[in-house]
Order: sequence, then structure tokens, then C-alpha cells
Amino acid sequence: MIDFTTVTACGECCLGCSKKESGTCPGCIEAKGKVPEWAESGICRIYACCMEPQYPVLLPVWEIPV
Repeated sequence: MIDFTTVTACGECCLGCSKKESGTCPGCIEAKGKVPEWAESGICRIYACCMEPQYPVLLPVWEIPV
């Protein structure tokens, strides 16, 4: 059975991730998309599109403010 509360906006799951287990990444859900992997752009664009209500779903990713 899949625990959907652990599935991130992009369909991944941070459980068992070596970056999260080592403490180098807090996890996308816990950090609300602001993880080290997306440091340059500020936030995971998929997370912003799916989870942040102020960003319309049809807004092109290059127009999502960071």
C-alpha cells in the first residue's frame, strides 16, 4: 500500500533518500519545495505549480516568480 502523504509534488518520495537520511536535505514536503537541489531557482517549480495556490496551474514555469 502506498502512503500518499509521503509522495512529493513531482511523484518522488523522500523516504529512504540518502540526502535526507544524511541531513543534507530536509525533504521537499518538509521544506515546501525549497531544497538544496533547487537553491539556484529558489523553489522546486513542480512544487510551486502543484502546491502554491498563488501560482496558477497554467502559468509557464519560466514566469513563476522566485
